Amino acid sequence: MIKIFFSLIFVFAFFGCDKADVNISNDALDAEPKTLISHDKSETALNNSYFSAMLPEGWAREVRRGADSQVFLLELKKITGSKIPVFIYLRFYPNNSDFLNYQDFIEANSKNIFGETSTSKEQYGPVKEIILNGGNAFYLTKDYKHYLKLNKSSDEFVNIKNVNIVIPSKDSFYVLTYRSSEADSDKYFDVFNKIVKSFKPLK
Repeated sequence: MIKIFFSLIFVFAFFGCDKADVNISNDALDAEPKTLISHDKSETALNNSYFSAMLPEGWAREVRRGADSQVFLLELKKITGSKIPVFIYLRFYPNNSDFLNYQDFIEANSKNIFGETSTSKEQYGPVKEIILNGGNAFYLTKDYKHYLKLNKSSDEFVNIKNVNIVIPSKDSFYVLTYRSSEADSDKYFDVFNKIVKSFKPLK
């Protein structure tokens, strides 16, 4: 059995969500991730855990904590044949940390700093209120150009697909993020969806 000793628990269980609610194709929702971590079903939640979720094998993991803000982040990274990896982020934000609350996060991530939702380099989708695992959540998308060599002569870029799912909680909120190149977007989105479906806030 794999044991996790930072304030996080992985549970081998699914917590269902309505397929239509998150605007994802049925094929992606029904697909099983190719490899999953196997866990003892009797494993119990650790004290002060942030959330439980099913996680895929074969993805690099890194845990980060905010020095003063108590923000918790779990990063999953998959190296592919594309020029940038696929990333999945699971984040916990107390209110009044990096953002005042979940509304502040949505406001900051649904348009650019000029209040624009569409430019030649980035496109923001509309904020959608959804039902996720029996609770309220918000679905945000952003497509943008990621330049590979900043401050250099090359203008080479990769088209990026970014999805944020924001889950309000008591005095805090969670953000589940999927980020990949346009070429990899459909290949690994089923893995993200399975994580989302299994996600359970513990705060």
